[in-house]
Amino acid sequence: MEFLIVEDEDALNVFDRGYLEYKQFDHYCKEGIRFVTRLKNNACVEVLKEL
Repeated sequence: MEFLIVEDEDALNVFDRGYLEYKQFDHYCKEGIRFVTRLKNNACVEVLKEL
């Protein structure tokens, strides 16, 4: 499955909670691709920095 990702440094990609592909999210982070999504209630997360 292919997704429309904007790799412009000013872009912010938004995903629906139904799309949970953690390996892809990891790739986006490593490539500096900014994105936001809602997590499921049972997601395990580690807060790195509060803004």
